[in-house]
Amino acid sequence: MTIPQPVKPIYLALAALVLGIVADIFFMTKDWGIVVPIFTVIFFAMVAVLDRQAEKRMRPFDVAVMVSVLIISIFFAIRDSEMLFVLNMLVMLYLTCLMLVSLYGANIKGFRPWDFFIFPTFDFYAALMTSAGIFKHLKPSGSGKSRVFGALLVAAILLVIFGALFAGADQVFQTIVHDALNGIDGFDDLAVVLFVGVIALLAFAPAFWRRATIREVKPIQSTKDVGVESVIVLGLIDVLFFLFIIVQSVYLFSGQANLEAFHTTFAEYARQGFFQLLTVAILVSVIVWTLRYLTFGAWSLVVKTLQVVLILLTGGVLVSSWMRLSLYEQQFGFTHDRLFSHSFLLVVAAVLVLLLIGLSAKVKDYVLLQSTLAVFILAVLGMNLVNPDAFIARQNIARAAQGYEVDVPHLLSLSDDATPIVLPYLQDQLKTYQDQAAHLQDLQNQVNGLQETIKSMKLTIRDLEYQEIQKELRALRKEIGEIGTPTYRAFVEWQTNYVYNNAWQAWNVARIEARHAREVFAEATK
Repeated sequence: MTIPQPVKPIYLALAALVLGIVADIFFMTKDWGIVVPIFTVIFFAMVAVLDRQAEKRMRPFDVAVMVSVLIISIFFAIRDSEMLFVLNMLVMLYLTCLMLVSLYGANIKGFRPWDFFIFPTFDFYAALMTSAGIFKHLKPSGSGKSRVFGALLVAAILLVIFGALFAGADQVFQTIVHDALNGIDGFDDLAVVLFVGVIALLAFAPAFWRRATIREVKPIQSTKDVGVESVIVLGLIDVLFFLFIIVQSVYLFSGQANLEAFHTTFAEYARQGFFQLLTVAILVSVIVWTLRYLTFGAWSLVVKTLQVVLILLTGGVLVSSWMRLSLYEQQFGFTHDRLFSHSFLLVVAAVLVLLLIGLSAKVKDYVLLQSTLAVFILAVLGMNLVNPDAFIARQNIARAAQGYEVDVPHLLSLSDDATPIVLPYLQDQLKTYQDQAAHLQDLQNQVNGLQETIKSMKLTIRDLEYQEIQKELRALRKEIGEIGTPTYRAFVEWQTNYVYNNAWQAWNVARIEARHAREVFAEATK
C-alpha cells in the first residue's frame, strides 16, 4: 500500500519543528495542566492536515482513537492525582502509537489479542527506525556537503548517546558536562526542540512520506481437531469452579455462622485470596480467547457450552473477589490500590460479557477485540470521572461515622483533588495541630534560649545551675517528642510544603479549588 500523494520531507520537518518549539514552551515547567490538551489538539490537527495533504483518508478506527486521546487529555486540566497522571499518560501514548501504526498501513482488523495489547509499541518503534532515511532528503545539495552533513548528523546522535551513558556512569564527568552545558544559553530549550522534533519527524514520515515495512499479520488457521481434548480440559475446570462456588456459597456468602469450625472470623476469611481470584478470572479470559482460534469438529457445540458454563462460574468468582475486597476496605479503608482493583474487576467482568456474547452470536474477532479496547478506554475515562483521590477521602471520612479510625496522614497525602473534602472534616483537628505547632515553636525557642544561657555564662557540668538547665532541657525535649506524632508531622509537612504553581502551563481546576479551600481554611483558623 503506497501513499497517494507523499508530503515533501521539508514540510514534515517544518511541522515537526513547530511541535518541538511548542513542546519546549509548554512542558519546560514543573507541573503540567492545560498544556496537555492544547498540545494534543495541535498534534492531531497536524496529523489531520498532513493526512489530507497526502490525499489519504483516516479510517473510523483512527478517528475514534484520536477522539479518545483528546478526551483523556482534558483531564490533565481537571485532575491532580499523580496516579491518574501516570495512567492517563501511558494510555494516551499507547493509543497514539496504535493510531500511528494504523496510519502506517497495519491491518488492524487482522490483529490478534497479543497484537492489540503488545505489538503496536514495537511496530511504532520499528517504523521509526525504518524512516530515518528522510534525513537524506533534508541534506544540502552537493556530494561533498551531503557527506559532511550526514557525518555530522550521525556524530551528533552518537555523541548524545555516549555522553549520556558516561554521565550516568561517572558523577564527576556528569558534573563537568552539566556545568559546561549550563554555560550555553538556551541549551536546554534547544535539546527539547531537537528531541521532540526528530521523534515527530520520524513518526510522520512512515504515514505521510514513504510507507514503512509493517509486520504482516497472518490469520491463524488451525486444522487439527482438538475437540476431545478441549471437552476434557474444560469439563474438569468447570467441575473445580462449581465446587469452589459451592464453598463460597456456604462460607463467604452466608456470613460468620459456618466458619466457627475453622477458627477464623468472617472478616479474616473474606480478606484472603482476592488477587488470586482476580488472576483466575484473567486466566479464564485468556483461555476463552485462545479457544476461538482452535477447531473442535463434531464437539463444537459441547465445547461452546462448556465455555459458557465456565464464564458464568467465573462471574461467581468475580462476585467473591468483589465481596472480599469490599470487606477489606470496610475494615481498613480505601486506598489507590484497592480502588483500582475494584475498577479492574469491572473491566474483567465486562470482557467476560463480551466473550459470552461472542460465543452466543457470530461476532468477528476484530469486533470483539476493538470492543475490548473500548472497554479499557471507558474504564480509564470512568476512573477520571470518579476522581479517585476525592472518592477515597469521601469514603474514608464516611467510615468515621461508623466508628472506624480515620488515617489522617493518608488523607493528607492525597492530591489537591481531595483537599476541598479533607479540610472541612479536619478543621477542628487542624486547629489543634496549629496550636501544637505554635507551642512546639515556643518550646524550641526555650531550648535555644537555655543553650544560649549555658554559652553566655560559660557554665560547666560541675555547676549546679548547669545541671538545672540540663534537666529543664530534657523535659522540654521530651515534650517536643510527644508533640511530634505521625499525624502532627504529616500535617506540618502538608502545610509547610505546599506551593502553588502560578505558571499558566500548570493551570488546573483541582489545584485552583485546593488553593481556594486552603485560603478559606486559613481565614477560618486565624
